[in-house]
Amino acid sequence: ALPIFYGILNWLVMGVVFVVNALLRELLFGFWGTTWMDLVAEWFTPVSRLVRAVRYDVTSSGVYYLTGMPAVLLYALVGVLLAVAALLIYRKRRLETAGDVVSVRQMRPVFKYGVAFCAAVVVGTWFYQTFRSLFPRGNWVILLPLLIWGAAGYFVADMLLKKTFRVFARSWRGLVAFSLVLVAAFAVTDLDLFGFNRVPKRSDVVSVSLSGVSTMPYDAASNSFFTLTDPADIDTVLQLQGVISANKNTLRTETADIDRYDYNTFWREGTLSDGTVADLEHTVTTDLMLRYTLADGREIRRQYRLPLYADDLTDPGSVTALLDDILNRPASLAQGYWSSLIKGASLAYTSLNIYDSTEQDYITATIPNQADRDRLLAAVQADMTAGRIGRRYLFQNAERYENCYYNDLAFTFFVPKNSLGSNATEDWTTTVPITLQTTATETLKVLRELGYSGDQLVIWAEYRQQGGGEKYSDPKAVKSIG
Repeated sequence: ALPIFYGILNWLVMGVVFVVNALLRELLFGFWGTTWMDLVAEWFTPVSRLVRAVRYDVTSSGVYYLTGMPAVLLYALVGVLLAVAALLIYRKRRLETAGDVVSVRQMRPVFKYGVAFCAAVVVGTWFYQTFRSLFPRGNWVILLPLLIWGAAGYFVADMLLKKTFRVFARSWRGLVAFSLVLVAAFAVTDLDLFGFNRVPKRSDVVSVSLSGVSTMPYDAASNSFFTLTDPADIDTVLQLQGVISANKNTLRTETADIDRYDYNTFWREGTLSDGTVADLEHTVTTDLMLRYTLADGREIRRQYRLPLYADDLTDPGSVTALLDDILNRPASLAQGYWSSLIKGASLAYTSLNIYDSTEQDYITATIPNQADRDRLLAAVQADMTAGRIGRRYLFQNAERYENCYYNDLAFTFFVPKNSLGSNATEDWTTTVPITLQTTATETLKVLRELGYSGDQLVIWAEYRQQGGGEKYSDPKAVKSIG
């Protein structure tokens, strides 16, 4: 058994932390993970820590050196201490216990209850997640497989220690005690007695990062990550989390219901401003990840899956309206579109997809003149600062259909490798696509001056067939706006 135990113990903490995190995500709405648990798992898994810490690096002069030596020395010291402890234990060990699974009597309870805990958390959580459809809804249902597999692990460990299958009559009291502790720990976690869902104090928060939300139109900011530092922006995020925390049970239940239903369920027939009938989206679910940086350097992370309703956009205190407000703030939009740029990047290429009536199809038109490219970029940035372009939409609703064009502007930026440092092996480029919107007055003005207008710019519209799958209308047949 020794080689097996050696392998298990080397990865035990990381494995348990991984499964405990999965269990806590089932119990605590918004649980993402904790930095201290990740750090503990890292240090108690020497292979993982050494792979991350120890490597060869190179200086600007080409000299190689070994990094991560403090970790190597620390593990060496721990190895020496464990070797000394093993020698002392070996000298005091009774000879008749040499063939036991655990020969040190004081460690037998640790082994037995440790196996029971690992079986409950690891196997119990896996069993619940694999056969979730067999269980009724509710958080407390998770406790049943935990108790069953915890009991199995407890009795198996006792059988190994006593070398007999006849352990039930004497061991049931210990199992009852273990089960009561497990139930108590489950209750404390599920009832959130430690205040996990409390909103961070405003005075403690320095910044907050948001990610995970998918928005429309589908351009550079569709799945953006941004960090807010303005006090007003942080206040709104804290308000959003307060609403989420206060309604966590309802939100979790509604999200589970929405994810269970067919996607087509959450569309209804509506009318655009010109009288056109279209299927409009009224319910979606989205992920939301929040990462708070506190004044003392600590970090708080929350991850939610939330239900959103188009009707709630008119309620300023709802989850939907607050999230929509945060996504469309100037700081959010600026980072969503331009965060990929690095210092010294220059605009090298600009293109626009337009409808060509001669070809009866969409083609890519390039803006060959650098002065024109610069004018377009300045116009886009002016419109974005004023909130006239880049508007994010959570739903395929009438406003999204009528404000967004089918046309995208694409700005490509360039930095030569000799400006990136001695380690750069190739030039750096990135492309930022931006969907045109009818409110982008400065951008549209420049495009008209460059000769792009009329039928070349087409409003994007989407329709759905009744009772069928998604149907996208032919953009050539959609009303044009110049």
